[in-house]
Amino acid sequence: MTVADGTVELGELCNMRYRRTDGREFSLCVVPRAHESLPIEDIWVNLLLVLRSDPDEFFRVANYHRYNVNEGFRPGPVPRC
Repeated sequence: MTVADGTVELGELCNMRYRRTDGREFSLCVVPRAHESLPIEDIWVNLLLVLRSDPDEFFRVANYHRYNVNEGFRPGPVPRC
């Protein structure tokens, strides 16, 4: 999905690839608080709606690390351009 400063590749809940327009890439992990009790389809619909309607909130709550770097996730907000 295209956002103002790059693209987010949806695929795995804790491995969504965020490619910024400046070339930096991050792996994102974004799940709702009660994700264990929700069907996976509902989780994806929720994430897609938040990313489309309020990308600033999506990136604020996402955990992240640099893509293809072996490091743990950091709490958001995700660094943006």
